[in-house]
Amino acid sequence: MVKIYLQDKPLIICGKDFLFTELKALSHIPSIDDLFKLMSHRDVQGAFYATENPEQAFKQLSKNYLILEAAGGLVFNSENKLLVIERMGKWDIPKGKIEAIETPRHAAMREVCEETGVCDLEIISPLRETYHTYIHKEKNILKRTYWFKMKCHSFNEFKPQHEEQITAAHWMNKEETRKAMKNSYTSIADLMEECMKDWGQEEETKGGKS
Repeated sequence: MVKIYLQDKPLIICGKDFLFTELKALSHIPSIDDLFKLMSHRDVQGAFYATENPEQAFKQLSKNYLILEAAGGLVFNSENKLLVIERMGKWDIPKGKIEAIETPRHAAMREVCEETGVCDLEIISPLRETYHTYIHKEKNILKRTYWFKMKCHSFNEFKPQHEEQITAAHWMNKEETRKAMKNSYTSIADLMEECMKDWGQEEETKGGKS
């Protein structure tokens, strides 16, 4: 199953055994223009396309886009708080474009460091990838972002990367993050919703040891 965000709404390409009652069912993958129009409707929360070969359907859709790859990190400090940034009036997670000579892991740590000033990092585990589309210079872009869970071992001060329109960075606990995600991008909020499950388990384990 692949989830792609268009107009900040999900298009899910999945197997025949999936059913999403809250989303519009598609009989085929529409053109880019038709997808844009569909997702622009206020009463459409998203759409799904059920097929026997989701991977092939995703590859077919991808041919209509310029593919860009990025990487980012969900960074936790010693107090089990998450690193969150403010970018263009929304809450976000640090991430950025993968350079030609980089691996996703290296790019994720570099981008976190550059965007926030938090640099003493260790990757704990890979997370799932996210996909979203946008238009840049009249080109249809499909961005694939690799995510990693990270640990920050030491920290002095935040250094928000203003040239990337980042105005501030914060450490947030679970409840603060949950509230912040109400003013974030759907792809980020969905990723964080998955993270919340493990986050809660970690806090319970930590509490049980004290």
